[in-house]
Amino acid sequence: MKNSPERLAWLVLLTAFIIFCVLVIGVPTAVLSLINNATLPAYSHIRLQAGKVLTLEPNALRASFVDLNGFLVEDGTLIMVDDDGQQSVGLLVFAVSQDSGPFATMNLYAGTQVRVALARTPRFWRSVRSPQVVVEMLTGRADVQIFDVNDFRLEVNTPYGMARLDEGLYSLNVDAISANPTRLDQGAGATTVQVMNGAAQVQSVLTNTTNALVTVLAGQQAKLQIGQAAQLQPQSFRNLVRNHHFERPFFDDQLDWKYAATTALVDDKPGQLFVTRGDKTSFITIERAGINASSTSLSQQIDASIENSRKVVLRIEFAIAYQSLDVCGGQGSECPLMIKIVFQEKNGNQREWIQGFYVRGIPNAQLPDYVRTNAQLRHLKKRPGEREVFESENLLNAVPNSQAIKSISLVAEGHSLKLDVYSIDLIVVD
Repeated sequence: MKNSPERLAWLVLLTAFIIFCVLVIGVPTAVLSLINNATLPAYSHIRLQAGKVLTLEPNALRASFVDLNGFLVEDGTLIMVDDDGQQSVGLLVFAVSQDSGPFATMNLYAGTQVRVALARTPRFWRSVRSPQVVVEMLTGRADVQIFDVNDFRLEVNTPYGMARLDEGLYSLNVDAISANPTRLDQGAGATTVQVMNGAAQVQSVLTNTTNALVTVLAGQQAKLQIGQAAQLQPQSFRNLVRNHHFERPFFDDQLDWKYAATTALVDDKPGQLFVTRGDKTSFITIERAGINASSTSLSQQIDASIENSRKVVLRIEFAIAYQSLDVCGGQGSECPLMIKIVFQEKNGNQREWIQGFYVRGIPNAQLPDYVRTNAQLRHLKKRPGEREVFESENLLNAVPNSQAIKSISLVAEGHSLKLDVYSIDLIVVD
């Protein structure tokens, strides 16, 4: 029996069957695991929008200046937005590749310091894994937009707590932390997470107790402090702009928006305005083809008191397709998109606040990135065709003696240009 051919045959068949089962189950499982878990570095890109922005790469001896074209940043890179009064702004973009749309963007404002801790994307398109991005926001203010990409969540860690951000629009403010560690106690500083759209899960850094994640919904904000549970705070605000999503017609009675189009020469073709309305969104398009100066505008009379208000913020969502002029022309006043807000000061004088945006050219002495006659703010450079969200700082800091807001205007100036505007809001916090 020991040398029985039948026994040897059955042993060979059984061994082959076991190997077959292992291969049938193991190989697909290993392949599936590889497809789902293999990752690549994400496309993490920083570029200058205004002022001065620097990066410090891991193990680098000196910081690098960020230019208008920007460059890729690796994990561990510290991004520093200068705070020298130039209204510096940097744009941090996360995407799968250079040619794909972003799944997260961060507008970083003056005085902000952010470190990219981790940014990975799935290696294979069939992967069920979502991109993973973790940033450390040390101080400053950032506007964050998260796009709907395979259940992606952005994790932001701050000295005071953590926030996980779903698809939506957010504003984060992180107080500068004290250099003296003994002051890291209750009330020493805070992180504020404001939710405009979407939802966030937040958690404070606690000293002796554990704390479940707190969900923050649209229209709410959360305050994170060391040693305290996250505090939900309803936002008491009003939007001064009527028909801010352009969902109602305004060509007939023009009660909300007043449209105007002018040209430098009488026979030139003026700019045109089109309205696109859908089930979920409405937007306007301003387009003009020409070789001479023109101005196309929408303006709205507001006449609202802000004497006792604590905060006034402009928010606009737009995309500039193209422009023929470089920067904003020789006087800095021919941007393809400018927002003008007229404030009335307590002494009765009126003062105009202007923010411009452009997509072409490099600023220089002949092409300033500000309006020469009103040099409060620098214009911001954007990418052609890319949908952008801009949220200003508190405008009461720029016009501190304001008593009322008289009007707001959306202006497209230049020669040939095209842009879309999806919404414009002027939020007042009382």
